[in-house]
Amino acid sequence: MFGAAVLFGDKRPVLLRDARWDDPGSAKQFNQRFVAGAEEALLLEWLKNNRFAVDPASNRAERLVESLPCGEFVEVSWRAEEGKLLDVAATVAEAGCL
Repeated sequence: MFGAAVLFGDKRPVLLRDARWDDPGSAKQFNQRFVAGAEEALLLEWLKNNRFAVDPASNRAERLVESLPCGEFVEVSWRAEEGKLLDVAATVAEAGCL
């Protein structure tokens, strides 16, 4: 039963699978997709499609990935001007382990 829970549990979004805990620079796929100059709307759409809770007033989004053996907290923050990203960071952190 535990194996099935691990296998079929919640997973990080694909673009964040390479991210290491507490190391925003390690999310290489994410960082390559959302570079400075990219459309902010594309980031917002990606966040929505990946079930993030978005706070547009603070340019932050978060999601709890409830999986086994460890849950993870994912946070994305960004700065934009005139609809274009200036910078963006994604951080994955441990949110409790069995």
